[in-house]
Amino acid sequence: MQRATGLMLLLWIAPAVGMAQTQAPPVETYRHLRPLLLQALTACSRAQPEPCADASILVRKLNLIAERPLQREWRPRCLGGLAQLETQLSVFRWGMAPRSTLQHQIIKTLQDCPPP
Repeated sequence: MQRATGLMLLLWIAPAVGMAQTQAPPVETYRHLRPLLLQALTACSRAQPEPCADASILVRKLNLIAERPLQREWRPRCLGGLAQLETQLSVFRWGMAPRSTLQHQIIKTLQDCPPP
């Protein structure tokens, strides 16, 4: 009886464990996040400031990645560019800067943070 109960419990738990393993969040790397940031910035610079929240989140995530020692060696200007972009996004979202200033900062940051 105990063996049957243990087997049933194992069969009940196993699919849940398998699902947890297959639904792991994607690894957030520079290679993965940079194209997403580009899409978010494109949407942000074309519309009202509301869609810029996604871009702000991605900039913060990329900023954390850019702070790593190897990233600083590979892309030394990227950290500063992302910090300036984060500031400019905030200013734009508050309506205190024109869209052209944000677009200029986006272009500068993409030059400072080249594709992998």
